[in-house]
Amino acid sequence: FWMVYMSRYDTAKDDSAKESLKKLADRVMKVIEVLVAEKRNDETMQRIAVIDRLVEDFLQANQNNKLKEVVAAKIGMLTQDNNFWSRVGARYDAAQADEEKERVAAMAREVQRICKEFAAKAGQSAEDAEKSLEKIMKAGADENGEWFLPLNDNEMQRIRQAIREERGGSDQLVALALSWMKKASETQEEDVAMIVGVIQKVLHMVSAVTLEGGDFSPEEDAGVAEQLMHQIL
Repeated sequence: FWMVYMSRYDTAKDDSAKESLKKLADRVMKVIEVLVAEKRNDETMQRIAVIDRLVEDFLQANQNNKLKEVVAAKIGMLTQDNNFWSRVGARYDAAQADEEKERVAAMAREVQRICKEFAAKAGQSAEDAEKSLEKIMKAGADENGEWFLPLNDNEMQRIRQAIREERGGSDQLVALALSWMKKASETQEEDVAMIVGVIQKVLHMVSAVTLEGGDFSPEEDAGVAEQLMHQIL
């Protein structure tokens, strides 16, 4: 459209024709702005609707004494979407009866307790998991702190060693890595594919090291699982 527009503008015979084209361009831009805003609003409303359904699911599960099972099944949504607690707050504020407010508050307290329990069982806090993942990711970077795929043997060895030092990586770390990968894939940055690729390799190697058991022996003593994973990567 804009190539044709510029061509018509450049070949316009007089100022009146150019002015008409400018007005047309202004109208088109306003329509585009409205459509983009509507699309963003629709996407936001869809995300809110999904989280509101999650809040309702948790409320029902808490009443039926099944909240822990439901939270475990939906833990990915809690770790990857930061709108949950704001929607819980909105549900609380919208409640007119004191009984409903207490029902929402009780569910929220129980969800927090369950999440803390899961984090404790995973052996790492969210902060510790982030530090561990940053350490493992940095191990695969070059001297300038940048990543290039495919990773060379030295970079692979450094990642493998970092994973062993972190005792193979916790469930919290894996969940965080998946969250980072999801967020990276949703951005428009040029190095997205590189970052996603490195995170994928880190997850593969975490799985390979974990399969070897608890001793995390040196590479020369590595088992079949890790050797096979190294060939695949």
